[in-house]
Amino acid sequence: MVYTDHAPCEKRTDERFKTVRYTCHQKKKTTPLIKTGVGCVSQFVLDYMHVVCLGAVKRLLTFLIKGPVECKLPRSSVEELSSRLMALRGKMPSEFARQPRSLVDLDRWKATEFRQFLLYTGPVVLKDILSDDQYRV
Repeated sequence: MVYTDHAPCEKRTDERFKTVRYTCHQKKKTTPLIKTGVGCVSQFVLDYMHVVCLGAVKRLLTFLIKGPVECKLPRSSVEELSSRLMALRGKMPSEFARQPRSLVDLDRWKATEFRQFLLYTGPVVLKDILSDDQYRV
């Protein structure tokens, strides 16, 4: 996430969570976890599946396909990327939970598909579609 105003964000705390200050994220006034003394901010780890796979990787692909002009790929590149993914379909080892799908189905991709793209298929299919500077970052 990029913040354009460069204002520092306030760090989340257990105390603010207990007093229901995060109204965008807290649906109810209290949770049974607060009553047990668990630090709902400090004692839970970040979840890789949601933060990386369904968060960063999905956002990256969405920006490449539908994003602002400065990061959006041309339609021909998106079609080429999608066809490269489809060319891998049926050729992935059985250890992979899912076969690659087209970028047309991106909104329906599961976390395992984003993980597979990040770690395995993405570096292969993005080669020569992204510029060298973008690819190496």
